[in-house]
Amino acid sequence: TTALCKALAAHPQILMGTPEAPLHHHLGEIAFEYEYGRIKEYYNYSIKIPSNQFRGSLKELCFRSVWGNDFGLKFSLKKSIRGRSERSIRYWGAKSFPNRMESIGLSWLFPNSKYIYLFRNGIEVVNSMMKFDAFKDLTFEEKCEFWAQRIFRYQYLVKDTRAITIRFEDLVDKPNEVLERVFVHLGLPLNQGSVSYLTENVVHPLDEGDQLANPQKIFKKRPPAHSSWTDNQKSAYKRICTNAMNEAGYSIPF
Repeated sequence: TTALCKALAAHPQILMGTPEAPLHHHLGEIAFEYEYGRIKEYYNYSIKIPSNQFRGSLKELCFRSVWGNDFGLKFSLKKSIRGRSERSIRYWGAKSFPNRMESIGLSWLFPNSKYIYLFRNGIEVVNSMMKFDAFKDLTFEEKCEFWAQRIFRYQYLVKDTRAITIRFEDLVDKPNEVLERVFVHLGLPLNQGSVSYLTENVVHPLDEGDQLANPQKIFKKRPPAHSSWTDNQKSAYKRICTNAMNEAGYSIPF
C-alpha cells in the first residue's frame, strides 16, 4: 500500500497523503449516522449546527488530518517546484480503511470519492505481520484472524462501482497494466513517473527506506513465506484462513 501511495503521488494531478489516515473511517461513521443512520432524526435535532456547516466541518477535518493546517499547500508547492504539476490537481488521496457503512458516510462528505482496494495473499500478510512491532502482542492465530476478518470486511469493494480492486501480486508483476486500470478508473492519463516508481523501487515499511531495485527480481528471490512456519502454525492457518483465502481467490500450498 505504501508503494502504491507513492506511485500515485508521482502523478501530477494527484495529491497523495502518507502515511495512513486512521481518523477517516471514524469520521465516515459519524457522517453515516448523521445522514443515513437509524436514529438520524435524533442526531439532526440534537446537534445544534446547521447541516451544511456540520458536513463542511467533517470534510475539513478529513482534509486537515492528512495535510495539516496549510491544507496541503506545502506539498502542492513541492510538486510545482519539481515541475510535475503542469496540470491542476484533480484528486487528493488518503490511505484509509473504511467498512461499507463508513464508506457511505465518506461518500456523503465527498460525493466524487473513489476507492482503490489493494489486497494480498494472507500467507504473505501474516508472515509480514510477524516482523512488525505493532502486532508483536498478537498470537499467530490472532494474526491469522486479523487478515481473514479484513478480507470479509472489505469484500463489499469488489462489486462497488466506486472501487477498483488490485492484487498485490499483479501490482508487482504487471505494474504498467495495473496502473493503467487505476488511472482509467480515476479518469486520468497514465503517468510514466508512477510506473517508473513501481518498477524501480522496493518499499520497506519498517522504516528502512526505499531500495532502488526491481521489485519482481527481489520478490522472486525470496523463499516461500510459510517456509519457516511450524506444522502447528500451518494447521492453524488452514483452520482460520481457508474461507478467506477462497473468498480472495488464493490457494493454500501446504
